[in-house]
Amino acid sequence: MIRHLTVRILMLLIILLMIGTIAFAQAGENISRLIIAHDANYPPFSFIDESGSPKGYLIDIWRAFGKANSVEIKFKLGTWQESLDMVKNGEADVHGGLFFSVERDRFLDYGPTVTDLSTHLYILKEATTDEATKGIVGVVRGGYEEYYMRNNRPDRPLLLFDQNQTMIEAASKSSIKAFVADQPTGTYYMHIYGIGDLVKDAETLYTKAMRVAVGNGKHGMLEFISYGWMKMDKTELKYIHGKWFLAKEPNPDWLLSGIGIAVLALIIAFIIRKIGRRAHGLD
Repeated sequence: MIRHLTVRILMLLIILLMIGTIAFAQAGENISRLIIAHDANYPPFSFIDESGSPKGYLIDIWRAFGKANSVEIKFKLGTWQESLDMVKNGEADVHGGLFFSVERDRFLDYGPTVTDLSTHLYILKEATTDEATKGIVGVVRGGYEEYYMRNNRPDRPLLLFDQNQTMIEAASKSSIKAFVADQPTGTYYMHIYGIGDLVKDAETLYTKAMRVAVGNGKHGMLEFISYGWMKMDKTELKYIHGKWFLAKEPNPDWLLSGIGIAVLALIIAFIIRKIGRRAHGLD
């Protein structure tokens, strides 16, 4: 009897997955182009190269998504705050990757995880004890760094910059003695300005998932992206990661499998939601 019940449950799951696949395909059947917003000054994730073309890890990831799903991908890059505003105001369809916050959740719905990322507090070695522990800290305007510092270090005065580059340039001139930056981007600009040996990595503030996001209420688009994420080639994803993060190992197979499992959970949740809405006569 238990065996027969198990078989029935498996058959039901297969049917639900088939329904979910059809539902996702239908939800995204009219999506032929996506406009992706992000920061124009955020290497190695997204930036404008010397020829004026978008480059970076996230740029390559979204181009791979477009190829796997037959979708034209366009990019709109600006300051970090502008990238949020573009999605919020409907000028872009998707934010290419960012951290979750309660504040952002008011106007964004979140999708798959792109990668995990750590953010650090950096302090110039020349800083006095007071400057290191109580002084002004540079953060990027609209970035999660600003949100984190205001909510977790409310006593530290902040100086807002539109870009990581101008913030770390200010540190190179000792205009600020401390700043918060995501590890790869901070390391890149400290190397550019030749201050790597003059700065100490004082603290890892947090490590979080960088996630895809769409405008609040755009469930069909989010479902299309979540389903399309599973269709991307794993070998290509590993290559892209290795291309931009040579000092690190590519994402292991278990992480990519974990992403697939997470998206599968989204499919099942979507089906349950649909069934519930129909049961209540909402669809």
